[in-house]
Amino acid sequence: MKKWHFFAFIFICLLLQLTFLHGLSLWGVRPNLILIILIISCLKLDLKWAVALGIYSGFMQELFTINALPVDIFLYPAVSLLVVKLSRKITLENNLLRLILVLVVVLTVSAIRLAMNTSGQIIPMGVMFRTILLEMALSLIVTPLVIKVIYGSR
Repeated sequence: MKKWHFFAFIFICLLLQLTFLHGLSLWGVRPNLILIILIISCLKLDLKWAVALGIYSGFMQELFTINALPVDIFLYPAVSLLVVKLSRKITLENNLLRLILVLVVVLTVSAIRLAMNTSGQIIPMGVMFRTILLEMALSLIVTPLVIKVIYGSR
């Protein structure tokens, strides 16, 4: 995939996430397709393109979704920076390692977004854990398909 194709792929998948995946949500939770694509794409891109894709992804996510605070604009570039730095230290050529990386990042970002977007409301612990774990599980189901699209059939 060429570098600029990632930006178009993010936009197409954002529209897919807002339309088709919204109907397939469980208790209002759906996989964060944009974050998954960002993580897997950053494994192929250099630092400059990865951060640019992170800024673009965060901006588009905030533009098309409703959040109390603009968390994604700051989280996604940070995620892309950390994924690139981690991929330089550790080889992530195995799909299982990529899946574990997606698991950890989605879990962390989901917890941060939930904590930041509650607007001071008290959320029951069970609902919070259900939301975080369900988003993580749904994202892990979608991740192999994203890996196959970005890396091609191996």
